[in-house]
Amino acid sequence: MFEKEKTIVRKWAELMFGGESSVKEGYALMFADNATWTLIGTTPASGKHVGLDAIMKNLDRCFQGDGRPGSKDQGLDSEVGVKVTIKDIQALEDGRVLMLASTKAVGNNGLPYNNEYAWIFRVENDRIVDWLEYCDTVCIETAMFNKRVVPAEELPAHLR
Repeated sequence: MFEKEKTIVRKWAELMFGGESSVKEGYALMFADNATWTLIGTTPASGKHVGLDAIMKNLDRCFQGDGRPGSKDQGLDSEVGVKVTIKDIQALEDGRVLMLASTKAVGNNGLPYNNEYAWIFRVENDRIVDWLEYCDTVCIETAMFNKRVVPAEELPAHLR
């Protein structure tokens, strides 16, 4: 059931190998122009990104950094690229597709970006139109944006 939808999502994941330009090509091929990507969390990459242009802009942030003060060693290393491993893919009763996956990549700061995901997709007219992403956002902050999580007692008093 829903094999076509699963095939489309699997093809997108298989295109997610390589550097920034090849990853973006995969999005352009498999996502609808009006697609939505929602990344749960509070990172600079988190939020609801509506439309392929907004999704591409968020990918820029992931590969190039977010512009917050601090080290310039932000973003993912495009030369190392991203490698996605599909662990499981299932069609849900309503036709959406659930994919469990992991990635291996390296931040420009040299830290590993090895993340685990639960992705939920909706497919219409052979294109991905909605993508809901759950992952380790601390991994995003440390490897992509060169930030670190600190104990609360190390924070300035006005931030506690």
